[in-house]
Amino acid sequence: MTEIFLAQNHVLLKSGYGDPVMHQHQAAHILVALEGNIRIRLAEGEYEGKAALIPSGLSHTVHYVGQQVLVFLFDCITMVAEQITKFRLLPDRDAEQMAAAYRKLTAGEVTPESYAQFLSRIIELSHLTTSQNRMCDERVQEAMDYVEEHISEELSVGKVAAMVCLSEGRFSHLFKEQTGITFAGYLLLRKIYHTYLGVADGRSITQAAMDGGFSSPAHFATMNKKLFGITPSDICGEFCLHLV
Repeated sequence: MTEIFLAQNHVLLKSGYGDPVMHQHQAAHILVALEGNIRIRLAEGEYEGKAALIPSGLSHTVHYVGQQVLVFLFDCITMVAEQITKFRLLPDRDAEQMAAAYRKLTAGEVTPESYAQFLSRIIELSHLTTSQNRMCDERVQEAMDYVEEHISEELSVGKVAAMVCLSEGRFSHLFKEQTGITFAGYLLLRKIYHTYLGVADGRSITQAAMDGGFSSPAHFATMNKKLFGITPSDICGEFCLHLV
């Protein structure tokens, strides 16, 4: 069964769903095998290990059919994503400790507090520093708050730029400078987040996708595939969602 841990600035998938097609994410991520090794194919070659860091925008595919793997996807506005600038395999001993930390987390009830401790351990073992957001401009924060409050509406960079009293060009530059991601990319991540939030509330994927701001369930499926390498049908009816 796929497990999804949904946080404000990242998503963790625990899955053994197979070998996704070559794809790239608009979020950096950490991969951790819970048993065995994983094989990661990049344009320049193939690598094998127990854990790896993959930066945003790097085309790849991962082979772990029949295995359980942790896939962390961090929004580009986090310090974690900012530090993952190139592909890197992690030492096996660190990966084994990550797997042990996950088993400890899920041995009891998963709470926001226990998950926060687990995440801190994962970041430490990845030789990174923090999961806090790095942006600070008040206008960017205001725009992000507006997105959260109006996610089900038709949003555009021009509309949000006008809301914070900036030209579209100036807002786009400032948003990318502060967050490390385009406004369109950020909006997509938040739509996916809110869609899964709707599923957690008991809504169907169709209704949750529409409430999350997608034009159609098919649009959500396409974007979810682009970001996570899986479609809703890969996990529909067989996933457990944790809000952390």
